[in-house]
Amino acid sequence: MSAPAAGPVLQTVPIDLIDEPDLPMRQSFDPQAMEELVISIRANGVIQSLALVRNGERYRVAAGHRRSIAARIAGLKEVPAAVYPEGTPLEEVLKVEENSRRERVNPADEALYFAKLLAERCGEDVFKLCALTGQKQSYVEGRLNLITGFEEVFLALQNRRINLAVAVELNKYKDHGFMLIDLETAIETGATARYIVRLRTQREHLFEHYPQTPPPPGAAPDYQMPPPPRQVCAVCGEGHDPWNLDVIYLHRGGPCKKILERALGPGAAGGE
Repeated sequence: MSAPAAGPVLQTVPIDLIDEPDLPMRQSFDPQAMEELVISIRANGVIQSLALVRNGERYRVAAGHRRSIAARIAGLKEVPAAVYPEGTPLEEVLKVEENSRRERVNPADEALYFAKLLAERCGEDVFKLCALTGQKQSYVEGRLNLITGFEEVFLALQNRRINLAVAVELNKYKDHGFMLIDLETAIETGATARYIVRLRTQREHLFEHYPQTPPPPGAAPDYQMPPPPRQVCAVCGEGHDPWNLDVIYLHRGGPCKKILERALGPGAAGGE
């Protein structure tokens, strides 16, 4: 049985001797939250100690990256810290635990962090990554799956334009074009994950009567795809790049379609 990891020593550390993490988990910080933290530190000092790992004559941040940056901005000369010995196996566990309990790290940043650990320290072994970070396999793989999804979804998540639940549902789309349309809807309207599920289900329903497997080689298909609808603006009647057009949902029956046609002219509501 391996010996337990050595515990930390509580001490005050000069801030000029503290270096950033070798592999920071966060790629971005919420500006307002950072400003509030700086104000708090100026008024009260650093209340919660940083977790540092000794690195020769210097120290490396394991947990408390935000606090270390805010302390520098606030002009502090030294900070309280729990200092772990050099080479401690707890460094990545401390980092993940810290970010899970404080300002929530952006899931896209977390995915990049896990991917880098997986490649550089775990030999592409997810089980080793889970042991290194102290996280469940489902959690780690969920973050890694964000990287293998649609690039546009990942960037929107990283830029905080959509939340994690919406990103997960958008990555389930089979059609890239439909995904782009509904991603824009989510960004512009703040649509929930449940609404994205509804949109995806409606779009998949449109094609469910077409065969899912190709016909045998040389055999003519026994179906014909309908021609694509003419995509024009309902107001000016001019054709445009389809990604420049918004989708308008109308009831097939009832007065809705007639009301739009009276307002915009015949054919405006899909009468062509």
